[in-house]
Amino acid sequence: MNTGIRIVVDGARVVLEVNMDSGAARRDLGVVAWSVLETLALAGEDVASGWVATTNARDLGRRLGIGKDRAASALATLRRVGLVAQQTGRDATTARFAASSYEITLPIARNTDRPQQSSARPTAADARAKRSQPRHDDATLDLFSSPW
Repeated sequence: MNTGIRIVVDGARVVLEVNMDSGAARRDLGVVAWSVLETLALAGEDVASGWVATTNARDLGRRLGIGKDRAASALATLRRVGLVAQQTGRDATTARFAASSYEITLPIARNTDRPQQSSARPTAADARAKRSQPRHDDATLDLFSSPW
């Protein structure tokens, strides 16, 4: 299934990139399954086996403001269409089920060769510093650059 969505990893920053092809996949999956897919992708991490999120239906439901049964149904939909593969393990000492891991099979782009850009917004201190810099335009009178 072409979802029109991919995971972009840029150092420690992870974003989802969505293109025009996502409309059909979003419609076919439904809003809840699409939201679960986004949440899993953003909660995941790069491991040897692929992009994996460790969570469960209860946690996903809490994150999305839906019930655990609805989240579990969305996970089943994502597994059925092949976008998610569940990896359930057991605790070696107690034999209880450990937290479930879900491998997300979306394309991954790793941007390791470009410099990171700051997404920080300018602060009030930045604005004050800019205003206090002397102007070199002789034709402009600046009454607001005074240090007082």
